[in-house]
Amino acid sequence: MVMTIDRLYYFKVVAEELNFTRAAQTCHIAQTAMSRQISMMEKEINCKLLNRSSRNVELTEAGKIFYHEVVSILTQYESAVRKTQEIAHSTFGHLRIGIGQFERSFVSKLIAEFHRLYPQIEITIEQYSYKMLMHNLQIGSIDVAFALPVCTDYFAPHQIESIELFKERLCAYVCSASDLSHLKIIHREDLTGKTFITTSEDDGPCSLAAYMERIQYYRWPVEKVVQANSLVAELLMVEADMGIAVGTACIKDNITQGVTIIPLSDDLYPEDTFSALVRKDRSNVTELFVGGIKTSHTLDEWKTNYLDIL
Repeated sequence: MVMTIDRLYYFKVVAEELNFTRAAQTCHIAQTAMSRQISMMEKEINCKLLNRSSRNVELTEAGKIFYHEVVSILTQYESAVRKTQEIAHSTFGHLRIGIGQFERSFVSKLIAEFHRLYPQIEITIEQYSYKMLMHNLQIGSIDVAFALPVCTDYFAPHQIESIELFKERLCAYVCSASDLSHLKIIHREDLTGKTFITTSEDDGPCSLAAYMERIQYYRWPVEKVVQANSLVAELLMVEADMGIAVGTACIKDNITQGVTIIPLSDDLYPEDTFSALVRKDRSNVTELFVGGIKTSHTLDEWKTNYLDIL
């Protein structure tokens, strides 16, 4: 018998989807290859596991029993792999994570998931200005940086790996008592004559100069730009109706009832891609965290709950 983990996994997916086309797509193989794998499995164990017709797929009684056993086998296998990796990769190490002002909500989900899997790894989380965040990643003071999309351009491609997390549309933060708060989308004409409040820094990838270049490039009809020295100060100024701010919807959890988040129209700013930035000469512990990011479904769930509802 030449039963493999892959073949067991293919059967599990087919048993859950009850559709060969969807199962093949999930496993990233051709439908004909999926059918062949299941047929070979049935031949190996000399037992019919699935009833197939042109309209549907059903588990036989034997198939139902086999499915539950396969789930148990795969669970034990994944646990064995994880425990082996913990020893092989010395997962009693230290992971140093850096964030800027806007990334807390989605980063917390990833860290919580990783900490549940590897509670013995010490995790340090530090917040910096975006200039210092990029500097500390560059010199190796932190292992992973979660930052605004523009920070990706701070490095040469050979220095870091950029791991795409999700795409997001830029939003406006407006006073809930203002004349803009009832809008579903902010268009160019809605910005005419408005004061913009920004947390842009003095220099670095998120500098005020870079922010002004963005305003000019996308032709935002802004009358005045005012700097706030923190996200908290920026949101307080918006709540006081001293102006509007533009940024990510990631801060939804930080928003009070006095501030409303409204997406910008596509012509005002395209979608941005949020990424995790990781040094290429990274440790085994960091590599373990990177692998978790790439296979995690946590961000998909978070995005559905926090971003897609806007």
